[in-house]
Amino acid sequence: MNSIGHLILHLEGNLNQWIIDPLNNNSNHREREKEFSATQNLSVQEAVQLANDLNAKVKKAMQHFSAENLGEGIEVQNRKTSYLSAIYAAITHLEGHVGQIMYITHQRKGADYQLFDHYGLNEQLGDYS
Repeated sequence: MNSIGHLILHLEGNLNQWIIDPLNNNSNHREREKEFSATQNLSVQEAVQLANDLNAKVKKAMQHFSAENLGEGIEVQNRKTSYLSAIYAAITHLEGHVGQIMYITHQRKGADYQLFDHYGLNEQLGDYS
């Protein structure tokens, strides 16, 4: 599997453990090592679909969650924390790996990498590499 595929699997495991399962009151049996040892190759379409499915799962889990519960205690990775801290930890973790995915994509695509293409800003910004 490629490194972007591994990162997406890793983010799926992390978001399931820190956000989705706690908000759904499910136990989590994460196998973190498998996130990085998977051997199947994900196509671009499969990776995007996995990321979109994960986004939908997070949104669904948070749909019925009330801000009044943010301070409640939960246990994640054998540590006591609050929903707020767990959500914050997952989001900052996600942010770091999304940065890695963007970097890897830029390295692979070179000049064809268009970060702001959907805003039409590439011509305005010029070469930002």
